Amino acid sequence: MFSIQRNRKLLKAAAAVLSALCIMAVSILAGPAVTALADENITVDGTVTDKTSDTILYLSTSGGTMAIKIDGSTDLTGCKLLYPDKKVKVTCARQNDGYLHASRIAAIQQSSGGSASNVPGAVSVSGTIKTGTSDSILFLDTSGGTMQLKIDSSTNMDSCRALTVGKKITVSTVRGSDAYMHALVITDSQNSSSGSSSSGSSSSASTQISGNSVQGTVASGTTADMLLLNTSGGQMKLKIDGSTDLSACKVLIPGRTVTSGWVRGDDAYLHSTKIVGASTSYSNANVNTGSAVSVSGKVSGNTTENMLYLDTSGGKMAIKIDNSTAMGCRVLYENQSVTVSVARGDDAYMHAVRIDGQGGSSSSSSSSSSSSQTVTPTSETIMIQGTVKSGTTENELQLGTSGGDMKIKIDANTNLSVCKTLIPNDTVAVACYRGSDAYFHASVITGTVQPGSASVDGSSAVTVTGKVASGTKGNLLYLVTDGGTMQIKLDTGTSMNGVRVLTQDRSVKVSVARGSDAYMHAVSISAN
Repeated sequence: MFSIQRNRKLLKAAAAVLSALCIMAVSILAGPAVTALADENITVDGTVTDKTSDTILYLSTSGGTMAIKIDGSTDLTGCKLLYPDKKVKVTCARQNDGYLHASRIAAIQQSSGGSASNVPGAVSVSGTIKTGTSDSILFLDTSGGTMQLKIDSSTNMDSCRALTVGKKITVSTVRGSDAYMHALVITDSQNSSSGSSSSGSSSSASTQISGNSVQGTVASGTTADMLLLNTSGGQMKLKIDGSTDLSACKVLIPGRTVTSGWVRGDDAYLHSTKIVGASTSYSNANVNTGSAVSVSGKVSGNTTENMLYLDTSGGKMAIKIDNSTAMGCRVLYENQSVTVSVARGDDAYMHAVRIDGQGGSSSSSSSSSSSSQTVTPTSETIMIQGTVKSGTTENELQLGTSGGDMKIKIDANTNLSVCKTLIPNDTVAVACYRGSDAYFHASVITGTVQPGSASVDGSSAVTVTGKVASGTKGNLLYLVTDGGTMQIKLDTGTSMNGVRVLTQDRSVKVSVARGSDAYMHAVSISAN
């Protein structure tokens, strides 16, 4: 019995000693490690994740995902672009807020880019950085669609911090000698100044109405002489005459809410004394009025106070209305025939310099005569990416972009050597410019699937006719013939005789020959 009790005492004593030794070991190991993390920098390698913003870097490492703060002291000279899957080396330390803070971020493999000799004529565009951006190319989501801008050794990013997907930036762009748009200067949008402007940010017209007033929505049938207003008490007819103050309302389109002052005239009609629309923010873009051209058309029903949609013989144009737009017709209403003097702003939109009603500005109407045969560029080329929409023809590309639908003219000067097909839902990139007719024209169209480069002996070619079928893409034509559907390869050397592009259901005549790869290849294609 004595031996058992003695052994128990020895075991308890040993356990106490062992416990004390463990506590000491933990203290020795844990104490210096925590101090080192708080006082010393550590360096980690990893890849940027898609959760990263310009304030927190989410870094995927071999040990898991780390959240590292980016602050004003972080050195980003070695890596301003933080896009998903980019490999970076981060020097960081834990600060008294409990977070790891990056003292320096550097790219593990920094692309040097390739500088291009640039031509004069830089313009600024604003937008949001999109997925797909890399060290050499910036995908920018703008109001006019997605632009692809090359980043090279001459790109200045001194005025911006970390550039991450989803961040709003302003980019000064210019076309390089390689025909691509290049980013000259990238600036955080919140830090960029608007500069001098030809148009104010908001209307300076007074919105005060003295005397009797009524609020309602503009009804169909409204003209420059008569406002039809749907109110809670029914429809009112208010005459618009020479004394009506329209300084706070340029547009009377059905559905728009306006407030009108009124008096009863000697003719027993109610007359509008002043019409005020909802508050409107106008563009603050700089507009080059020296390069203005004139277009004529009818005011479309989706026109707003700051955007005129004009139905013309060549399609619908979107023209910004500024605070400085000269209104030669006093007010715009649905289906009104107008002539508009337009010029390009530094936001890449067309802006209305002056708007005249039918019969006005006769001198300007002559300048909009049919000059489409000799269309010349009036501005630098911009890059836009989107999907081909139904309704596209060989004379007009209808393009769906993130900023809305665009209509881009295809003419004799359009280079289609790397995009022989325009099939709905296909993704294409378009280098385009404003022509002297004020429309967008395509200079180069590039598809995601490009023609092949096979060598084909055309001496044994035969001719087949049929219609372009679904499934056709940049390097393969599916042709429905009387004998069935043929697969015909398209090459860069395929001659397009009078046919600009292949659109679905189009009837064509194809000269085909067998290539060394045992496929049938298109030697030439012409209209059927």
